[in-house]
Amino acid sequence: MSGGKTSKVTLHLSKEHDVGSDKTASEEGRKRTRDEDLAVLKRSPLRDDPGRAFVLLETLRIVNNNLPFRIGEYEKSLIIRDLMLKEEARVALNAKVIRHSVVELYDATKRQVQAMLTESRIGSAKSYSVVADFRTASAMNTNFLGLRLYLVDSSYRFKSVLLGTQHFAPQYGERDGGIRGPFYRWMGDMLEDFGLSRHDLFGSTSDDGPDVKWMMRSGLKLCWEWCVPHFTHAATKTAFGIAAESGSSKNPAMTDMLRRIVETVYQTQHVEVLGTLFSELCSVMTDED
Repeated sequence: MSGGKTSKVTLHLSKEHDVGSDKTASEEGRKRTRDEDLAVLKRSPLRDDPGRAFVLLETLRIVNNNLPFRIGEYEKSLIIRDLMLKEEARVALNAKVIRHSVVELYDATKRQVQAMLTESRIGSAKSYSVVADFRTASAMNTNFLGLRLYLVDSSYRFKSVLLGTQHFAPQYGERDGGIRGPFYRWMGDMLEDFGLSRHDLFGSTSDDGPDVKWMMRSGLKLCWEWCVPHFTHAATKTAFGIAAESGSSKNPAMTDMLRRIVETVYQTQHVEVLGTLFSELCSVMTDED
């Protein structure tokens, strides 16, 4: 074995037998993406404004990694900035600057997406597909609604664009008749922000949730299909008897076995005596083997 990061065996398999690993391919793909991003940045006007480039790149890092907006104000961040950056790149990086940069980046991204959508239009034909879904943040006990657009661009490449993710909490008066009204208005407003309307949409995929499915099929009158991951997830749960009520299970024997497993695990984790007995039983069985 070599003392470097890549062993002689790995190098031999790669060079002599053209055998690689998924991990290696993934790492090479990430490196190629980084190189491409770096090449784009070097060609951009920001090349002549390192301070501005630093602010925007740090904003992207903060947003993408869910870091605090005031991380640039931390003492260690200031030390790293003053020690490692050239004088022209040493700019203020506080929460106010980051908030302004987020707005600037969103506006630039939105303009680019709008230009791509304009170029990909095919006359008045309905050529876009959408996916809308709700997500619940358990820690905050809040719901978020996301809308993603799928299309084939002017270069005949399949693309998807996340148009928006929003905290979905309509007022009581708005949801008096259910959430479908606010849901419908929110989707219309989001599409309008990008120069689209409901008439530009052809199809949709989603889970079988009643509100989302109704919105796609009846509200927007789109050609609706099951989202494959959601469909296979639901099919797997049905096939293996994972059901809230035993009476509704399509596989009663498996449902009963899963119930017994859950009860056993709960008892051994939460009842001290049973947990000790279970540990002793495992030790005895191991010794016998």
